[in-house]
Amino acid sequence: MDLFRLMVANIASAAAAMSSRSSAVKKRSVVIQHHKTSLTLEDEFWECLKNIAHLRKTAVADLVNTIESERGNANMSSAMRLFVLNYYRLRKRADK
Repeated sequence: MDLFRLMVANIASAAAAMSSRSSAVKKRSVVIQHHKTSLTLEDEFWECLKNIAHLRKTAVADLVNTIESERGNANMSSAMRLFVLNYYRLRKRADK
């Protein structure tokens, strides 16, 4: 399955999960720049982050730190979701 279809499947799964559960969002503990904090993210986006980290041959923690360093004033969880979305958009364009 190509990456774009994987992203669509993950987002569709997230939408289905949200409609069948009261909350599809989980808090996860992460360490960003040597500070422990929490990140609130749907399982499907977390799975996408893990997949992207695997494809880049890096740890999820390193990927989270990279996103954090580039997020500017955006909410951290939103920055993670936008990173995933933009990653798959760029991959889809590259696959054409």
